[in-house]
Amino acid sequence: AALIVDVRSARGANTLAPAATRLNYDISGFRSLLFDTARRLPDQLSSTAHDTLTEIDPRWGEVETWGVISRASGPVTSLFVLAALDLRRSAGGEFLSAPADEKIFVQVLFRTFSIATAVTILCLVLGYPLAYVLASLPTRTANTLLVLVLLPFWTSLLVRTSAWIVLLQHEGVINSALLQAGMIEAPFELLYRRAAVYAAMTHVLLPFMVLPLYAAMRTIPVAHVRAALSL
Repeated sequence: AALIVDVRSARGANTLAPAATRLNYDISGFRSLLFDTARRLPDQLSSTAHDTLTEIDPRWGEVETWGVISRASGPVTSLFVLAALDLRRSAGGEFLSAPADEKIFVQVLFRTFSIATAVTILCLVLGYPLAYVLASLPTRTANTLLVLVLLPFWTSLLVRTSAWIVLLQHEGVINSALLQAGMIEAPFELLYRRAAVYAAMTHVLLPFMVLPLYAAMRTIPVAHVRAALSL
């Protein structure tokens, strides 16, 4: 009965839409359920409030429908936090795993950190020796080579990404070269692979590894390096 009163007052005050949208985040179809109920509510109830609601839509007789309203009733809810962890809450308050076809956030989160870790290691493996060589060279030679490290900054990120697509696509430069050399009989699927992501991101982020390392190594006196080698 309290729900019927709230729905009527919310419809009259034009505040039903935000509530319906919020509840629809939890269960798909709740928006249409709420608006349909508000439209079909009789002016005078000929039976109990429960029977009136279930006659409009049987879903009002399900515990989960009321659980959604209960979970959204407070000023703070756990809906988005649980969704980010591929979890949800039942009508009784228990934490449940999201359906298999909806489990994406945790997988994407771990994938993001794994790619970030791999790219960081690749940049370190390639950037540390390069920064060490630049720091040990004479200033004029080091500055000349440093220009080559800075070249990617002078090229748009979109252009660099497009260049990798040209190199790695099915009929790209790499596959064409391998086919002409007779090393392969059919083109490799290089694009949209994890290795392609590693290569492109390492190319983009390598200068950000080289420059700080070079700046730190350049401040170390050569005499200290020679002393360390002799010890």
